[in-house]
Amino acid sequence: MNFVPTSAHPRATVKAECKPGTFMKDVPSPVFQDGPQVNKTLKQNEYYCTGKRNQTVIEDPMTFETSFQYSGYNVTNCELLKCLLLPEQLEHVDNKPTADPSERFVTRLYGENISLDCSPGFVSIQDNSSKTVVVKCGQGAVQASDGLWIPEIYQACVATTCLYESAVMKPEHHMLPNFLFKNGTSDWKNVTKHEGLPYALQAELRFYCEDGYETVEQNAYLNITCGNLGRWVPQLIGCIGRLLFSFPAF
Repeated sequence: MNFVPTSAHPRATVKAECKPGTFMKDVPSPVFQDGPQVNKTLKQNEYYCTGKRNQTVIEDPMTFETSFQYSGYNVTNCELLKCLLLPEQLEHVDNKPTADPSERFVTRLYGENISLDCSPGFVSIQDNSSKTVVVKCGQGAVQASDGLWIPEIYQACVATTCLYESAVMKPEHHMLPNFLFKNGTSDWKNVTKHEGLPYALQAELRFYCEDGYETVEQNAYLNITCGNLGRWVPQLIGCIGRLLFSFPAF
């Protein structure tokens, strides 16, 4: 438990607060204890710094003896935060944790982690190049009694998408301005620019080489597909000049 502020002076009020990762447990019927150190204007977790001069100290007659007044109610204990998880509500996760036979929830204490493996076609919300999400039990509101999953555990795995920025043609690619795309189950569309939105998993793009150029596989066009890790396969590398052979005259 901490005191805020951490130091007090006469006529100052300090508040008892739980350390990060803990919360103050409520007591339904706290017992009031009256006495000379009780200040009924204080709340349960507040302390008032007071005191008096002690003129009996010969060495320093101006010595000031301090003491704390409190509300008359003892401060309750601080308990460690817990995060709860309903395994059946997890979506797109291959390794759902299981609760104990007698429990409905999976429980983790403040600071503990759960590692989740995303299903095919889904990636970590933290890193779209990873299929694994590490979710940690953290703290939300300071006075809340429940922990908070970081990131939000029921949205840990998101659908794979590919950035259109990674499939933008450049002059050095030697490709025609028109290209085709097929997003998901839609038909091929002929366009001259991207729509500015991510492409879905398995979306396809087809780029055509300019006259006199071909792909490294000696084709007139290049197909790229949005793969499972949110990357275009193969990468857009452009077209190269077609080699022309001439045969000597006999």
